[in-house]
Amino acid sequence: FFRVDTIEVQGNSRYSQQEIIDVSGVEQGDNMFLLNKFEIIDKMLGELTYLDDVTIRRGLPSTLKINVTECTVAGVVRNEENGEWWLVSSGGKLLERQEVAGDYMQVTGLTLAAPSEGTMLAVKEEQQTQSQALLELLEAMESRGLLGDAQSIDVSTASTVTMEYAGRLTVKMKMSADFDYDMR
Repeated sequence: FFRVDTIEVQGNSRYSQQEIIDVSGVEQGDNMFLLNKFEIIDKMLGELTYLDDVTIRRGLPSTLKINVTECTVAGVVRNEENGEWWLVSSGGKLLERQEVAGDYMQVTGLTLAAPSEGTMLAVKEEQQTQSQALLELLEAMESRGLLGDAQSIDVSTASTVTMEYAGRLTVKMKMSADFDYDMR
């Protein structure tokens, strides 16, 4: 009873349904109530870096439903130490290393601490304020749908965030600003 016969995947666009099923480790015939959903979710989030959230539900009697939410790329962060570019989500997750910035919004002024795919944005201790401000700004911009029009964000100074927006505006904000209010 309650064996997995069908696995449904929803919300995926970057990864194929089969890739997600393979990483989950769930196979047809597995007992649905003996599966450790939390281990499966942790494994999927660790191996598939573009996944932001995963939920697993049982559809009795024999269907396992995997619903995924994928990260959206907010921009590329330049590691000032070595010049590498890293794709970053609005939540601060490093998605992958890039050779060039490409057409993404460019974030400059940070020195990344041990960057690797799937980890959160980490910087040197003296840049924690800039990093936190950047994450708050990215989140506010994403919630208002403004990420697509920004060309660059510079957080190199300890007091001001400078953003090039819509190809014609230079926006300067205090590092301690209420970015949600400013974006509104």
